[in-house]
Amino acid sequence: MEAVCGKTLLFGIGVNLRIGVGFRTKPTHSLFFVSNSTSDSSTTDSKPQSRFEKLNSNKNKLSALILRSKEKIRRRKQAEQDDNSATATPTRRRFGPHPKGWGDTRVKALPLPLEDTNFFSLKSFKDIGCADFVIQSLHNLSLTRPSHIQAISFAPVIAGKSCIIADQSGSGKTLAYLVPIIQRLRQQELEGRHKSSSQAPTVLILAPTAELASQVLHNCRSISKSGVPFKSMVVTGGFAQKTQLESLNQGVDVLVATPGRFLFLMNEGFLQLTNLTCAVLDEVDILFGDDDFEKALQCLISSSPVDTQYLFVTATLPKTVYSKLVEVFPDCEMVMGPSMHRISSRLEEVRFQLRIIFPSILFF
Repeated sequence: MEAVCGKTLLFGIGVNLRIGVGFRTKPTHSLFFVSNSTSDSSTTDSKPQSRFEKLNSNKNKLSALILRSKEKIRRRKQAEQDDNSATATPTRRRFGPHPKGWGDTRVKALPLPLEDTNFFSLKSFKDIGCADFVIQSLHNLSLTRPSHIQAISFAPVIAGKSCIIADQSGSGKTLAYLVPIIQRLRQQELEGRHKSSSQAPTVLILAPTAELASQVLHNCRSISKSGVPFKSMVVTGGFAQKTQLESLNQGVDVLVATPGRFLFLMNEGFLQLTNLTCAVLDEVDILFGDDDFEKALQCLISSSPVDTQYLFVTATLPKTVYSKLVEVFPDCEMVMGPSMHRISSRLEEVRFQLRIIFPSILFF
């Protein structure tokens, strides 16, 4: 039998067991070698080991031949896929890389989505007045075009005007005030007109919750690490007070705080506002619901320089909030986004129903 490659050796092992009535004999084993060779049995029995070696050698050759065939098929498919991808439009995978094995089991790739014209402005960062070092920093963060609210608020904010910045949730309001503030801060530092001072920040950002304050700090750190260096820190409840005070003593450019912690630092004399040039009140509509906010606002106005810039950021602008702001800051410029009181197309709106079940009290 020489059908596959070389000679095929078949062997069988026979076992004879003889069971007697009162005893058991030893089992006898018989080993048979079957081959299509024309040599006599004496030659076959004399070299059984060489036959096994030939069999193993033939099996190894067969395995190597199969592996080479698989590798050729894989390379051919890979070359065809590379040729197709070179001429196709850019695509991204819907799921992870396809599993190993023969055949292409990948899900069909989806085309890249077009740019969201409802979110992004038609102007570039260069058009709205961003400096080259800021544009490079934003490009490092994969930001190539400003949103609508970022485009229309850049000019009045960098000019030092007090503004009410209002637009829908998820419209990019944080960068709308951070980008011009940081650009002005960096330009003053390069010109030698600014230097970090201990316990005296240049920019103060008040946020209603510690979570929002941490998000603002994350944006500050991202811009700082991507090419525009400046010092920023957050002071909120729930953190070690000693660590926050040590960081504050080392000097800070942008300080993010909650109203309660801001009041504490001011009352204890750990914070000074003599160098303050800009104060941002993020989510001002929620801040007005905070018990400490009105006291913090009065302390902020009375302790900061007269020419301090005030920015009030909000996603909703109730009449009561607007009336209070205009009454205290009559020169505020209104900067309202095109989609005020709407949900951004880049956010998913989730609706749910709240069902309250009152337990019944049984009297026996």
